[in-house]
Amino acid sequence: MGNIMESFIVQTKITTFQWKVIAICFFIVLLDGYDIAIVAYIAPLLKKEMLLSSVNVSYLFVSGVLGLMLGSMLFGSLADKFGRKFILIVSIALYGVTTILCGFVNDLFLLVLFRFLTGLGLGGAMPICIALCSEYSPQRYKMLLCTLSWSGFTLGISLGGIISSWLLQEFSWHWLFYIGGILPILSIIIVVVSLPESLEFLVRNRLKYGNFEKLRIILEKINGIHIDVLLEKINSTDVCDNYLLPTVKYLFKKENAFYTIFLWLTFFFSLMVFYLLAYWIPILFDVLFSLDKINFLASMLPLGGTFGAFLLAILIDYKKESFLILSLSYLTSVIFLLLTPNFIDDYNWLLFFVFLVGFTIAGAQNGINIVSATIYHENIRATGIGWSMASGRLGSIVGAYIGVFLTKDQEIDFFFNCLSIGTLICGLSLLCILLYRRVKNGL
Repeated sequence: MGNIMESFIVQTKITTFQWKVIAICFFIVLLDGYDIAIVAYIAPLLKKEMLLSSVNVSYLFVSGVLGLMLGSMLFGSLADKFGRKFILIVSIALYGVTTILCGFVNDLFLLVLFRFLTGLGLGGAMPICIALCSEYSPQRYKMLLCTLSWSGFTLGISLGGIISSWLLQEFSWHWLFYIGGILPILSIIIVVVSLPESLEFLVRNRLKYGNFEKLRIILEKINGIHIDVLLEKINSTDVCDNYLLPTVKYLFKKENAFYTIFLWLTFFFSLMVFYLLAYWIPILFDVLFSLDKINFLASMLPLGGTFGAFLLAILIDYKKESFLILSLSYLTSVIFLLLTPNFIDDYNWLLFFVFLVGFTIAGAQNGINIVSATIYHENIRATGIGWSMASGRLGSIVGAYIGVFLTKDQEIDFFFNCLSIGTLICGLSLLCILLYRRVKNGL
């Protein structure tokens, strides 16, 4: 059944309808990126205003990424079972409302609680958007189109820094949360009206709730030619034929086990390093620069990731060597991380090297998010992506917490040297996957 749908998408030219799916997912993950980054940009301000220690600040960071991890685990599997569109709406509503609530509190405990709930919703939205983009993108454009959509995440983080640099000069930090909550809630209208359900879900559940007619309407919008033949093939196939139950145990079946282990390892260390940088750069450089300069510096990390994601996607689409290219990107980041501390006395050069670090690490992370969608059977795709991202969120939790110790004495050299070990592991893990695939295929 999956092969039928995949061959149909492969044979089609990209249509306005598919562009709409990409655009909506782009907007959603842009809002996700903004909401995730808020606490990093206001951390120095909260630390002074609420008289918080670095440990207290780490609780605020950890609560959000803990929610992200649990949300990826929970909502990814629910989306495969109950429909990706419905669970996406639930996720957006959850993080939209709780982000607004963050703006109404001045108590650390409540702020930590609401950030956890915000992370729960954000963790659900991301893997669903990746799965939908992958499903609706023609194979020859898949990497570039998914990158275009997922670049909204790093762009949202970067915009968070730019917006906060301006907004905090005129308004209180509460307004960053109000904006981060109201926009997602409004976006639910767009999702309800314009975003289609997963094709795979509609095919698997075609006998329920008028899903077969919904499937027909979507296929007509993508390519109305000969869809009656396609629908006849789908209808003549057993509903359960070739479909796996979307449970985690299938991620460790046969050859999936090797991919899952090294993929999870890559996600863990990649997001550990990224969140160490995203959350702790403002704290680490607090004694050297003003708040607006610190936030602009921090925004270079995701901005570099946005540019890196596009370049890597183009290379991957052209060379068809995704794991090799992403591995080299992580290994190159080791060099940039080791060089960055040498430029702390020159702000402009420091901006440039943080941009390069983001280019290689965040750019590669974007790529691995998308490549992970190609590893697993489409019926467990959201589950596979969700649990891979959950592994990364566990790394985020570790990164959010150990930042207290890595930045304790403001030793910038030590901080960046430690992070280079993490990206080295990412590069080597992806090389292991590459070698395994080549041996398996007899190359």
